[in-house]
Amino acid sequence: MPKEPTVQTTAAQDAIKLHCQMCRQIATTRVVSIRQNIGMLYSRSTRTIEGELCRKCIRKYCVRYTAVNLVAGWWGVISFFVTPVFIVTNLYEYCRTFGMKD
Repeated sequence: MPKEPTVQTTAAQDAIKLHCQMCRQIATTRVVSIRQNIGMLYSRSTRTIEGELCRKCIRKYCVRYTAVNLVAGWWGVISFFVTPVFIVTNLYEYCRTFGMKD
């Protein structure tokens, strides 16, 4: 019995053209989840952006949220451990935009 051919898709092929939920432009979008954490010694504050975003918005919010994570994310007991995870996942979402078209 012959094997079925496997089709590998690239990141650009996985993306589809829809309205970006942030800027409302018609563009190639991707479902993303970008997180921000601010540590406050014994508590923390988080923000999350989830949805279909275009490359420009993904990059904008990844850079903004990751910068806040790097500066203010470490200042709590739980935040000290959560922030590195958020930074890595934001960088992963950012790297996924390299194959996307505007």
